Amino acid sequence: MVKKKNAARLLAIGLAAAMILGVLGVSFASFAATATVNGSDVRVRTSPSTSSSVQGVVNSGQTFEVGDPETGDDGRQWYKVTLSDGSSGYISEDLLTITPDEEPA
Repeated sequence: MVKKKNAARLLAIGLAAAMILGVLGVSFASFAATATVNGSDVRVRTSPSTSSSVQGVVNSGQTFEVGDPETGDDGRQWYKVTLSDGSSGYISEDLLTITPDEEPA
C-alpha cells in the first residue's frame, strides 16, 4: 500500500514538473532540419563511419529530415536518414546541405 502511495506521489510530482516546464517554455526538442544530398551515388552507411557497410545509395537533390548529428570515429559529423524502404543509415555532413527547420512562432 505504501509503494502505491509513493508511486502516485512521484507521478503527481513528475506531472507537475512537466506542466511547469511547459508553461516556462522549456523545451527538450532536438535539432530539426532538412538535409539535401550533394552528389550522385552517395553511400548511406550502417553506422557513422566510412568503414561501415553500405546500407543504400542516394543521389543529388534527395532530401531527408534529420536531427542532431553524430560524431563518427573519423571525427566527421554524420546525419541519420531514413531511406524509402524504411531502413536507416548515415550520411557524412560534407555530402549534405543542412537547412534548419523554422521554429513555429
